[in-house]
Amino acid sequence: MTQIVYYDEYYAASWISREWSKKIVEYLKEKGFDKKNAMDLKDWLRSRLKEKDSHKSVVVFSQDMMPETILSGLNSPNDLARRYLDDGGRIVWIGDHPFWTKSVIRKDKDREEIWMYGTHYAMLGVEMLIAESSSPCKWVGNWAGKMKSCWYSQRPVNIEVGEDRMNLKIEPLAYSDVILLPSSWNALVITRWKKAGSKVGSFGLGAFGFGGNITLTEKFPEELSFKPRKLACAWHILFNSRYPDQGFYRLWDSGTTDEEPPKNLLEDIYALASLWEDT
Repeated sequence: MTQIVYYDEYYAASWISREWSKKIVEYLKEKGFDKKNAMDLKDWLRSRLKEKDSHKSVVVFSQDMMPETILSGLNSPNDLARRYLDDGGRIVWIGDHPFWTKSVIRKDKDREEIWMYGTHYAMLGVEMLIAESSSPCKWVGNWAGKMKSCWYSQRPVNIEVGEDRMNLKIEPLAYSDVILLPSSWNALVITRWKKAGSKVGSFGLGAFGFGGNITLTEKFPEELSFKPRKLACAWHILFNSRYPDQGFYRLWDSGTTDEEPPKNLLEDIYALASLWEDT
């Protein structure tokens, strides 16, 4: 099995500090992982697709933004990152919402906002919500006996056990009781859900902006109240049914809290990256 960890000092992260990223890399290298920078990651993913052995590999992202080397200007499911998942690869992710922003190297900026194109939903079939936890998360099912990390969720998603979206199998791994903040983003997402008659739907922002610039014709939905709601803060998306342990694993939907990552988080990242050792 091929196990790598992505880290590139020239590319920015979002919520995960450099100190945390370096500790994650250090921990995983001691476990036999190889470190890859942004260009190395691109070449490595291409090699997995060429060799048709994506299902025998995993990449842990120690930084919580995809680098521009594996996402094109279109930021689409035809890009390298998604093709690797479709081919049976595995990604382990912590921090900010995946595919929300892209890390770039420009004279005037180090990131590009790609959420406005619906990239996060097109890639993963999930819509995050802006929230604050009222209690620490709890792992569910068999994960409750294996996983030890615990955090306060900030970007949960609204999924249920065994839910299918866009031909993707999505499973919650941990839940948290959260308060959905009365933001325009949350109101927009929930309003679209209600209009679609379901809990989630793909949508384009069109002329809408972000934050206070969004104008809605309806009142804020009742869900945006001070009543805690149970939402998924860790989840698994299966892209290739032939390899049920592979796919996209998301945990720790929060930022860095201390100077270095908790030991149990490091252990859980490794556990998700090494599931085949138990099979």
